[in-house]
Amino acid sequence: MQVRFLGPLGVVTGSCTWMRDTEHDWSFLVDCGIQQGEPTQDVWNKANWPFDPKEIKFVILTHAHADHSGLIPALYRNGFQGVVYCTSETQQLAIELLKDGTRHSTLTYGLTDIEKVVWRTTGPDQPFGSYFPVADDLFLQFFRTGHIVGAVSVVVSWGPKGSDQRSIHFSGDLGPGAEDSESLPLLRFRMDPSKTCNYAVVESTYGDVIRAAEKQDSQTRREELRLLLDQTIEQNGALVLPAFSIARTQDLMFDLHWVVADGSGKYDRLRFLLDSPLARKVHPVNRQALQKTERSSKGKVRARWLGKQFFRDLGLDDANPADIAAGQSILGMVFDDAQNDQLRGIATGNQIARDWRPIFRSAEEARQARHADLVGPTVIVTSSGTCDGGPVVQWLSALLSLKTTTVAMTGHCSQSTVAGQLLAIAHVPLNERVRDSGSIALPGKEPIPVFKVQASIYKVNGYSAHADQNDLLNWLLREREGVCNLAAREVFIQHGEDRHRKSLASALRERARLRQLDVLTHLPSDPELWWSLERSVGSNIIDLVAERSRIEQEILALQSRLRAMG
Repeated sequence: MQVRFLGPLGVVTGSCTWMRDTEHDWSFLVDCGIQQGEPTQDVWNKANWPFDPKEIKFVILTHAHADHSGLIPALYRNGFQGVVYCTSETQQLAIELLKDGTRHSTLTYGLTDIEKVVWRTTGPDQPFGSYFPVADDLFLQFFRTGHIVGAVSVVVSWGPKGSDQRSIHFSGDLGPGAEDSESLPLLRFRMDPSKTCNYAVVESTYGDVIRAAEKQDSQTRREELRLLLDQTIEQNGALVLPAFSIARTQDLMFDLHWVVADGSGKYDRLRFLLDSPLARKVHPVNRQALQKTERSSKGKVRARWLGKQFFRDLGLDDANPADIAAGQSILGMVFDDAQNDQLRGIATGNQIARDWRPIFRSAEEARQARHADLVGPTVIVTSSGTCDGGPVVQWLSALLSLKTTTVAMTGHCSQSTVAGQLLAIAHVPLNERVRDSGSIALPGKEPIPVFKVQASIYKVNGYSAHADQNDLLNWLLREREGVCNLAAREVFIQHGEDRHRKSLASALRERARLRQLDVLTHLPSDPELWWSLERSVGSNIIDLVAERSRIEQEILALQSRLRAMG
């Protein structure tokens, strides 16, 4: 078995890893995503791969985000005839994301190509960690990562089961926190490796970041929202909350419901609007996923995606049928299109659970409000999170010039994005902005001079769905009951800027050293290199010149034998 890391190397988006075993005629990909906000994205997204899509047998998709899934339809357009292995939730989310992506003229596929995708899921009753055969002596295992609904890490194992079987564990994107220390409001904790594989491939998006405790604390996050709602009421203005449609929007809506339920009627004057068509499309997927359970081989039944913190924070018992039903009613109020009095009346849990009520208005009201003057204090959750497209552009165009407007970003935004440009002036007071000669470039709109931006700009912390350095190290080096279990003794670090990769590699080696363990780290940098997964540790890079020479010698020897036989 060989592996070739096509991307992302030294950047964050565009995941695609090529694996092959010529002896068994195996050739497959782990993820096949677009680049977003990278200097090389125009070239990468043209889908000029070093392989022939016709020769790829299948794709393993770790999760739905476009930087992992976005080029799969292009594979089919170029002759791929295999299947995509993933969870059923990833399939449903990816279809909506891919359809939404066809609005971008730079992509090389259309709706007909999305319809060609052949999805293959492991089935709702198969617990995480189960072996899933995809060919003779080739197996997959999925493990929940706590990143978004449907997201998994994947172990690829090859060879007959037993001590000689080899394996590589792909992390996909890992979520923050751990069991009993979850930071996101809804998702169940990340599953760490249960066994040591020969190799691991780990992301390093935040490989040199160690988050402060307050940036991972739900109470701190909700307090920031509370202050923003107070300010909106006081100014009788608008609060614009740009958010990514998958996961971020759902987490934000849950927390807004929480703050209102905890406010004893204080926020009844506020009007809440969700102006995010994609988020509304994926709400049913999220709600259905958060209802699912799985049954382990030991007979234990647990929620498949919904976290224990959801029940704990609301004073509900996740083993009590009445409390489980109450929890699902609460989720219904979060994700319903319109306020529905029939969903009220929670009679169990803590006071916040009992005071929970639906707060968001209908989709139609949100669309109409976009084209009219706002009346009264209004909270708008809208896409996209980077403010580079979608309904948020129209809201910003109309509201940035008003002193009664507050814009609060809910996640990381690169400097080149509209959200990044706004955050760059967040600390500049209004009396200084009048001196500024810069402008904010809104897509499809006239640039807004900075001196006309009267809105207050903030950033709300605590909604990142990515692991920080400590989380990544805990995934790679798992300690339980005094025993340290390595994800693998040889680790490839990708999916991050080089400074993040180097920092994570250094921290991993140091933590392993302190535990008297040996771990070898690689930072692949050349997308043309093949790495052997059969050789001894430390000698993985395949010398293509030497390999070609060896194959040519074998061919000559075989030709000689054929002549002798003739």
